[in-house]
Amino acid sequence: MSETNLEKVLILDDSPDYRKLIKTFINKLLPGIETIEYDPVFEGVPDDGFDWAQYDVLLLDYHLSIVGVTGLDILQKNHKKPEFPATIMLTGAGTEEIAVRALKTGIYEYQPKQSLTKDKLKQSIIHAWESKKADRKKQLEITNHNRAFNKEVFYEQLAMATGSDELQRVLVVIKPDAADQVEKSIGLIGRDNLINYVGKQCFEIFKLGACNPNITRISDDAIAVQIDFPGTIETLQFNMQGLCKHLSKSVFKFSDEKYAYSVSIGVLILKDLKADASALIEMAMTAVNQASKIDGNSYAIFQPETTPSTQNDQQQHIDETLLQEKKMIEQEVQSARDEKQRLEKELAEASARQANIEASLKNEQQEAQKKLQQQLDEIAQLKQQAEAELHAANETKLNAEREAKRLAEEELRQQQNQQQAAQQAEKIAKQKLEAELKAKSEMEARLRAESEAREKEEAQKKAEQEARQRQEAELKAEAEAKAKAELEARAEQETKQRQEAELRAEAEAKAKAELEARAEQETKQRQEAELRAEAEAKAK
Repeated sequence: MSETNLEKVLILDDSPDYRKLIKTFINKLLPGIETIEYDPVFEGVPDDGFDWAQYDVLLLDYHLSIVGVTGLDILQKNHKKPEFPATIMLTGAGTEEIAVRALKTGIYEYQPKQSLTKDKLKQSIIHAWESKKADRKKQLEITNHNRAFNKEVFYEQLAMATGSDELQRVLVVIKPDAADQVEKSIGLIGRDNLINYVGKQCFEIFKLGACNPNITRISDDAIAVQIDFPGTIETLQFNMQGLCKHLSKSVFKFSDEKYAYSVSIGVLILKDLKADASALIEMAMTAVNQASKIDGNSYAIFQPETTPSTQNDQQQHIDETLLQEKKMIEQEVQSARDEKQRLEKELAEASARQANIEASLKNEQQEAQKKLQQQLDEIAQLKQQAEAELHAANETKLNAEREAKRLAEEELRQQQNQQQAAQQAEKIAKQKLEAELKAKSEMEARLRAESEAREKEEAQKKAEQEARQRQEAELKAEAEAKAKAELEARAEQETKQRQEAELRAEAEAKAKAELEARAEQETKQRQEAELRAEAEAKAK
């Protein structure tokens, strides 16, 4: 299994057709990836010796057509193994309970088969693989960190490095200067925090330098670190001077107050030394005492042949080395600046794209609001028009009533001989009033009919839209059901063919057994006849 690239995918599913379909999708979507099929019905449940480590991603079906065993059972049994691949669970008829249990067991994706598309499959595989890589990297970092701070591991490494030509290590002891004065100034807890702070700073520096550090506390006021030997004394001296400069720039805070400090560092090269841990630490402490005679952060390298040498002994050579390293650092800084500019440019482009998307969405929202407002204005205009027409009809009615009343009063004052004409005029006025009332009623009915027609049209449009959506859903469900039915029919046909083959084999075996029994019976009869003939001959 590769730690960087996705190379191999395992499909564990009881359906041959579905396995082939998924394999075809993966070959098209992710070319170059090897896809392996595993038939649990034919090969059985993977046992304890199954090599999961060779696969990067596992596509695991829930229903395996095995009595008493599901994909979730396989997952629960194996998911805690470090080599177990990133898992995507597939199911044709899953439930929310199964999904929750699967996710709690450690799968990276849960996909129902009926809604799985090519794009979802590709995204799920890539997401599961990337998540698994990130988890492994995080776990490895935690393991390495715990190992680096483990006291037992520290002394084991120290014993292994002593006198070894292959494993060349260096013992570095760091001790804050004037620890007693520090304790009087900020207390015992403050001094302890200072030592822990210095140890953490040293560990981070050595870790950045890929020195494979192991660190532990060797006393109340001292820390010991083991690192790989950098190859030459000059490089080791340069690294120690860099550590001193870094600690000079590091600010120690306690109770929101800043405190100045300095350290003395003793360095012991472990190659060719034959001594126990206590003696080695004592040698390094000798170098610490030598370094403590120099003001500020300082170091000394213990050399058994002569005396401890300090950084002042080889200052000229260190300056030359520092100049070279300075040039290298400047080049790295320039590269970092270029990378920063590139990232800032990409960020600006991404921000511009996001702004364009937001502007587009805002414009679409404004257009939709504008269109809705237009529709509301049209409805309000129609309502005002209907109210104006109704008001005009009421005015016409009132005018007609006033006119009829005036005419009636005028006709009553006329002479008796004009009574018939007045009655005729009243009849005409009454007919006119009825016509106006009828016109008003028709106007109101027409307005109600138009309003109902608009409502009916909107309801019909909504019903048509829902019918289209329902029809599309039914067509989709029908297509999926048809595909499922075809798969089931194909599986049933294969099962039927397999059963017929088994029946034929059973019949052939039965016929063969009958032939063998018949032949055996005939042989037995022949032997009996021969025995009888022999007995008769003997008797004769």
